[in-house]
Amino acid sequence: MKYIGYIRCSTNKQEKSGLGLSAQEAALTNYIDQQPDAALLEMFIEVESGKKNDRPKLLEAIALCKKHKATLIVSKICRLGRSVQLISTLMNSDIELAVVDNPNANRFFLHLMAAFSEHEREMISTRTKEALAAAKAKGTKLGSYGVVLGARKKETADLYAKSIEPVIKGLKDEGCRTIKDIMEQLNSRGIKSPGGGFWHLCSVHRLLHRLEDKRI
Repeated sequence: MKYIGYIRCSTNKQEKSGLGLSAQEAALTNYIDQQPDAALLEMFIEVESGKKNDRPKLLEAIALCKKHKATLIVSKICRLGRSVQLISTLMNSDIELAVVDNPNANRFFLHLMAAFSEHEREMISTRTKEALAAAKAKGTKLGSYGVVLGARKKETADLYAKSIEPVIKGLKDEGCRTIKDIMEQLNSRGIKSPGGGFWHLCSVHRLLHRLEDKRI
């Protein structure tokens, strides 16, 4: 059995929850390791809203599934998306879909789960707007401390990324081309992640994204 993994969270803040990238990565790898004759061909990582149907990494994952006749695997149906339209399109395509937290789910059940997920998204959005409106009506100044905190976190992350940039360039010069290659080399050389622990695919992905796209 060949698998293509897809993990997603809407923002980096979800990394602290069970929907974070690290938790999803662990769920997928643990599931595949327990399957006989199973192979993970590729893992796609995306930080994007589940409301969007045209997510670049998801489209890449689907295309690779079709090419290798592999199964697209996600940790939870909501990580794939919170749109009934998207799930219906996938269910009607030529690719198979596996969901770690419900491996025996059939197509009908997945449609139902997508409908519940979409409804939940709409309810969360409504409750958030109502709570913000109520807080504003009471005179609460919204977002002031959060913006400062976010800026401090970004500054710390940027400084760490800048300090380790020469190491990443050296690894690439040595022939490391994939996120997995870089992760393994960083761990084998005892270089700690920003949190002081081991590197994971998602943490290397965020580092490379910060170095290449954020132009720090």
